[in-house]
Amino acid sequence: MRTDFPQYDPPYDSPLEDVFAWSLSKYVARDVTIFRQFEVPTACGKFRIDFVAVTPNGYRVAFECDGADFHEDSRDEWRDAMILGSGQVDSIIRLRGQDIFHRVNDVLLVASRWHPRIFSERAFHNLTCLASNRALMYDVSDDPFTAVISYPDESKVASSPLHIRLFRRMRVNPSGVRRQFWQCAFRFATSNGGGNLDEVIREYRNRVWSSP
Repeated sequence: MRTDFPQYDPPYDSPLEDVFAWSLSKYVARDVTIFRQFEVPTACGKFRIDFVAVTPNGYRVAFECDGADFHEDSRDEWRDAMILGSGQVDSIIRLRGQDIFHRVNDVLLVASRWHPRIFSERAFHNLTCLASNRALMYDVSDDPFTAVISYPDESKVASSPLHIRLFRRMRVNPSGVRRQFWQCAFRFATSNGGGNLDEVIREYRNRVWSSP
């Protein structure tokens, strides 16, 4: 075990989570605590979040590491809706496995610009040195919920993704931003008594599709 970063505490559930945990632990602020497999009870059952970074004043940023297995974006959004609606976290950032494996510094640079409070001063310096020029030039203010950085010059490098993509959902909307879908999903689920998430989603779709 590498002890120079005490928040890195293996073993983890997968190589993907191990890579992310090691990288995040190097850059997180000293007064921020990282929890893994953070359990959240919701109206649609209990869900586990891969990592949650918590500041001393209680602000919580969740990270979900989506691996190679198929992920249905719509179901992920409903799952995130239940978690955000519970009030247990303030923001959820979803990361693709290939982006973590190949572009973790770029991924963390975007995360640090979205949520600078959870990162150290050292992180900003090191990530500025280690991240790609594409990531350094990317303006996160263009879209508060999605970041996509492309690497057209590396299209012939088979091991490297052509782009990275991060999704963020927030419990409180940034100023001037309209309501997010997750808020509608959470209200629908709770107004119908919650229950099994897949059944709630199916009921919502049936109502929407049957509407004139």
